[in-house]
Amino acid sequence: MNTLATSSAADTADASVSVVRILQLTDCHFFAEPGQTLQGIDTEQSFSSVARAVLASGARYDLVLLTGDLAETPSEAAYRRLQEQLRLLEIPCYCLPGNHDQIGAMTRFLLGGQIHMQPRIILGPWQIVCLDSTVENEPGGLLSETQIELVEEAIAGQPEKYLLIAVHHHPIPCGSEWMDTMMIRNAERLLTLLDGFAAKARGVVFGHIHQALDLSRGHLRFLGSPSTCCQFQPNTRNIAISPVPPGYRWLELTADGEIVSGVGFAHG
Repeated sequence: MNTLATSSAADTADASVSVVRILQLTDCHFFAEPGQTLQGIDTEQSFSSVARAVLASGARYDLVLLTGDLAETPSEAAYRRLQEQLRLLEIPCYCLPGNHDQIGAMTRFLLGGQIHMQPRIILGPWQIVCLDSTVENEPGGLLSETQIELVEEAIAGQPEKYLLIAVHHHPIPCGSEWMDTMMIRNAERLLTLLDGFAAKARGVVFGHIHQALDLSRGHLRFLGSPSTCCQFQPNTRNIAISPVPPGYRWLELTADGEIVSGVGFAHG
């Protein structure tokens, strides 16, 4: 189990923000060499097409959340090329690892400038807690005691802030039998904590499933995002690829605790 590294000793904090606007990019799967493909898609080109769609939309974001599987092969070359692409966005980026990533390589070759990896981000009335759900050499997820304690500390330390959790693996079933074998296997520990903080806990945003998902459970919203490369067909017994193009999710976290969200896609 990795421990999410920090790029700064202090949390990001800006009390002047009232609405927090987030761009979620996930499951980029950059390879060691340019031109390599995943399910027939050049992952670097598809990421670039998503970035162009984001910029063309004219939407303004306070930060980018990159929710894991940033590399298919966690190498210096893969992370350096992703770094170059992210710098073109000119938005603060906060990364967390997926099951294909290697946190040491991410720290050495991806971070720097506006690209960070830290467990808590505080903006206006919200705090975002970024968790590491990876288990070495396993495709599924698990939250270590350190990660559970991070959520407990966030709740205790900032009880007046609305709470959004960001993590790679999905904490609730997405409806595809094969993918649901790779959930966070102790997700109930997290969900129990969030249920106990019903006044302020608002949602969990994640990657891993390569598809848009928007489900609610009581006061909590569960949001999965399309991948910046290939998409998986929803509600399948075995892996199947969807014709849906590469995409992203956007979120607006409002001053009264509402999450407004949708997805966007690359154009051709």
